Amino acid sequence: MALEFQHEWKDLIAIYLFLGGLGGACLSLASIAVYSKRILPIVAPWTSLTLGKGATAPEKAQNVNRTFTLTMSLSGVVFLGVGSLMLLFDLLHPEAVFYLLSNPSSWIFWGTIFISLTLVFGAIYGWAQATPTLRWVGGRLGDHWLGKFFHWLSQVGHALQRVERFSGLVAGWFGFATAFYTGFLVSMAPAIPFWHTPALPLLFLVSAFSTASAYALLCLSVMRHYQQGLEQRVEGFDVGLIVFELLIVITYFNFSLLGSLGARASVSFLLGQPGFWGGVLLLGLVVPLGLEFFSLYQHGKNPRLHTALSVVSGVLVLAGGYLLRYYILAAGVFELPW
Repeated sequence: MALEFQHEWKDLIAIYLFLGGLGGACLSLASIAVYSKRILPIVAPWTSLTLGKGATAPEKAQNVNRTFTLTMSLSGVVFLGVGSLMLLFDLLHPEAVFYLLSNPSSWIFWGTIFISLTLVFGAIYGWAQATPTLRWVGGRLGDHWLGKFFHWLSQVGHALQRVERFSGLVAGWFGFATAFYTGFLVSMAPAIPFWHTPALPLLFLVSAFSTASAYALLCLSVMRHYQQGLEQRVEGFDVGLIVFELLIVITYFNFSLLGSLGARASVSFLLGQPGFWGGVLLLGLVVPLGLEFFSLYQHGKNPRLHTALSVVSGVLVLAGGYLLRYYILAAGVFELPW
């Protein structure tokens, strides 16, 4: 049996998978944030743990801060839009796009449906959330044509506020589906045994929410007014996700080493790449896990240190999330003949 590395899915597809998962998870987190006090303790009970003395301070703010949900929803829309462009650039041929969009048996077809619905409802949700800002900008610009344009945008946004929660909920569900789909897209390749496993969609899903949580921490680190306790909950959520992701990687690699020749070759390739075990495992998972756990323990004691730890761990998790997808694609090995 001959082995051959795949060379079709490269950088642009890795960016598409990364941004697609990140964007979908950002919209899910924006939706969850509305019910964070009720949902997060159920989904991830450890988010309610208080590790440091500062973490026991009572929460003062009871209302969800629209700045956070607005940032996450609009960021999710932008990430998804840019990621979709990466896929189109990679396909190059317009006829290939029409073929995929008319082929319901293709995961790209369903991914396009998920992404389109996520973009539409995410944009509606973000527009409704941005209404006060649009109204303020329009007032500052006065009778200028640009001011009238922003005033019109605020009027439309005011109308969209009637379906704000519904659109946020739908965007969150389809964002979740989009993050999950990115793994299914890769796993539907039976000729590459390392990809053709149910562990891969689960790994990409957990990684997507971890990178979205890291991005949320970066946003919260520069926001001075946010829902009290939300930052701690997101950080605790990410700690659990990173632990879960490490367990999935260990299990995934263990079963691959016990599998076919192609799967073993893929694992051997990854373990021989310093960028994988150094960039993904060490700097992308282990180091951020330690930093975020320490940050939770020190919560409230040193705000500047907490902000610095959040920024460093957030950047590392985001970089590790992209590198994970890049190396998983690079490790795809065909078993020939197929």
